[in-house]
Amino acid sequence: VRMHDLCTYLADYGLAVGTLGTIDWQTICGAVMTGTHGGGLTIPSLHDFVRSYTIVLPDGALKRVDKETSPSLFRAMAPSMGLFGAVVEMEMAVVPLEILEAKMISIPMEDVVQCFDSLM
Repeated sequence: VRMHDLCTYLADYGLAVGTLGTIDWQTICGAVMTGTHGGGLTIPSLHDFVRSYTIVLPDGALKRVDKETSPSLFRAMAPSMGLFGAVVEMEMAVVPLEILEAKMISIPMEDVVQCFDSLM
């Protein structure tokens, strides 16, 4: 499922993905496996919203990986780029939809340190 498609679907229910990267054309699983994170200082990376993975092992068996049954493997899964198996299913928490407004300002470099905290 591509990020854009998932976001569009969730928006109809007043829900959203917990954090987004710069692009929305990659798959949600690809974004998790490569460590996608948002630009906020207090918002966790995308993989922090994952509740479970289902992976295909080298012998073709399916394995469910979650915090309760496989805590070490779960922590290692992302960003692992599929090292532990091909992810064929992923369950993740979503958040209430918020409409954000982007604002761009230009600040001379010598002023950045002085005003950084007030901008964040």
